[in-house]
Amino acid sequence: MPILLTTPFDPGAFDPGNTYPRAKIIQFIHKSVSQKITVVMEVGDVDGEGQWVRGIESRQFAFQIWGLQYDNLVANTTPEEGETVYEAVKRSLYEFAIANYPQFAGTIE
Repeated sequence: MPILLTTPFDPGAFDPGNTYPRAKIIQFIHKSVSQKITVVMEVGDVDGEGQWVRGIESRQFAFQIWGLQYDNLVANTTPEEGETVYEAVKRSLYEFAIANYPQFAGTIE
């Protein structure tokens, strides 16, 4: 369930001639006591077998969701038909990234 980026990430001189068309959550940590979610993402692509391949010069991007944003995310995350709670949470985190971070503009696959 990566994001297909509207504008592929360009690593520039670190990986000349290559761009990474997708972003994926590689880790998220939920701390219910402090009401905070930390999300770590990276850019890359999917290979011919559907496996995630991190971009050679991909850096990790991290952000936190807390306060009112946390409250809204938790209150508004409900599984759609046929979706597990885990999938609903991950979808909500992707939607948050797309809405709040321009480098993740795109569509969830």
